[in-house]
Amino acid sequence: MNAEPVFDGDQQLINVVCSFTDISEQKRMAQQLTEQEIQKQKLITQATIDGQEKERQEIGKELHDNINQHLTTTRLYLEVARDKAIGEAREMVDLAEKNLAEIVQEIRQMSQSLVPPTLGDIGLVESVQDLCYALKRTHSFQIDFQHPHFDESGIPESMKLMIFRIIQEQVNNIIRHARAQKIAISLLADAEQIQVSIHDNGQGFDPQQHKKGMGLNNIVNRAALFDGRAQIISAPGQGCTVTVTVPAPEEEG
Repeated sequence: MNAEPVFDGDQQLINVVCSFTDISEQKRMAQQLTEQEIQKQKLITQATIDGQEKERQEIGKELHDNINQHLTTTRLYLEVARDKAIGEAREMVDLAEKNLAEIVQEIRQMSQSLVPPTLGDIGLVESVQDLCYALKRTHSFQIDFQHPHFDESGIPESMKLMIFRIIQEQVNNIIRHARAQKIAISLLADAEQIQVSIHDNGQGFDPQQHKKGMGLNNIVNRAALFDGRAQIISAPGQGCTVTVTVPAPEEEG
């Protein structure tokens, strides 16, 4: 709406001319453009994540099928050499074989983390439990995983993978940066939303001064694909809590 005053020769107000313009169509088109831009960003993010998943699968397959096979063959050579070695040489062969066995186990765990074989077979909860078990074996963390009454039967596989990757991503952040001793993971769900929370008691940081790295950006982007949001609460010396909330999937009618 526009209003223009009309004055006479003595600059006295005579009347006011008002004009009205219907901008409903402009508003509708602006909203449509905004929605198109959001969908475009989602497609770009999805393509990026799909590329990451493909790369994970290729690396995991390479580790499992090729590198692990070469290491296993090397262990067989060492077993043959051990039977013929004596004295100090025998001790060195035994030590090499032990170290090689640990490397094989480590690569197997890496391969499973890159391509979690259990996610589609035994579900999200047990996959996270396997992740926690592997962490307890390889790191000195106290890990508490809570999932009270969490029903994953109606959650699409793509959303399960998103949740698993978010947990995995933040756990890796904690291992690399947090200097924590304790990690708490929780999964909650109701009719309206699904919530995953990862908390650590590490050194923390100031979110206002800390630039998001690739790990936290991946978490934010993965949540956004499902119209979710990520909240990061931290302070120096106070640990960090990452909470991701996404709308519950609509039931198929």
